[in-house]
Amino acid sequence: MELTDIMPVEGWKAIAENINRNFGMNGTVYHKDNSVLAKSDGWANKVCPAIKSGDSVVVCASAQQRLSRIVQANKDFATGECDAGCIKFLIPVFFKGDFVGMVGGCGCEPEGSEMDAFY
Repeated sequence: MELTDIMPVEGWKAIAENINRNFGMNGTVYHKDNSVLAKSDGWANKVCPAIKSGDSVVVCASAQQRLSRIVQANKDFATGECDAGCIKFLIPVFFKGDFVGMVGGCGCEPEGSEMDAFY
């Protein structure tokens, strides 16, 4: 079972766009292997596009892998931060008890903190 068996890519893209529009985060829908199915066109900030387009993309990948392991093990949502200091959340998607993917958002700074300029 895949996410696209539940809904077409356009529907998942709409969810990602809603995350961006309503919460100001980079909305993303992931397959169960952490590959991206759909993402929002808008960015949460000016730093994320620079991180994701260069060698620092590992900042995003490591946080995604860490949180996805938690989501799959606990069968529940997870929150955390990427190495640059942005908030990230993941919500698992299940179909008839089978884990099929995740919906998430990232890119907002926790209140009272600053992004790590190193990244």
